[in-house]
Order: sequence, then structure tokens, then C-alpha cells
Amino acid sequence: MRHADTAQTERFLRIVVSYGMEELRIAADAYMTAGRHAAARAAWELCARQEQDADALYGAGLCTIRMGDVDAGREYLMQTLAADSAHRKARELMEWIG
Repeated sequence: MRHADTAQTERFLRIVVSYGMEELRIAADAYMTAGRHAAARAAWELCARQEQDADALYGAGLCTIRMGDVDAGREYLMQTLAADSAHRKARELMEWIG
């Protein structure tokens, strides 16, 4: 996972999604841990597309912010709060980024 290029990552995620959402979440977390924020965001976006999940939207937003795009990250966080207005982490991150 740490050394896969973009094409390999995309192929891997297409395979993982066939195993279910839990496996896709595990992959997203592993990419985050490895510091591969673009790959993690792709995995979280797949999770969010499969089911409008606040945690997946939050994960995509966090990755986007870590990649340096605060405005796009804010959009993900707003989607997170639209899906779950009580999402504590999204509220805290929105306050932090301003």
C-alpha cells in the first residue's frame, strides 16, 4: 500500500469495494496512517458514494485539508454536517479551520 502508484491504488480500491464497506474503511484508515492522503480520500469518497455516510465524508474532508485544499475540505465537512448535524469531529474541524 505504501508504494503503490495511482493506477495500482485505483485497482486495489475497486477490488476492495467488492468485499464490502468495512474492508474499504480499513483500507482508507491504512492509507491515512501511511500518510497517503490522496489514496485515503479516494477510499473515503468510495465509501460516501456507496452510502451517504457522515464518517466517510468527514474522512474525505480531513484528507483534503491535509493535502492543502482547505476550501474543498470545508465542502466535505459541510456535507458531513448535512448528513449528521451532531458530528462532533466535523464541527470541531470546521471551528479550527475557520
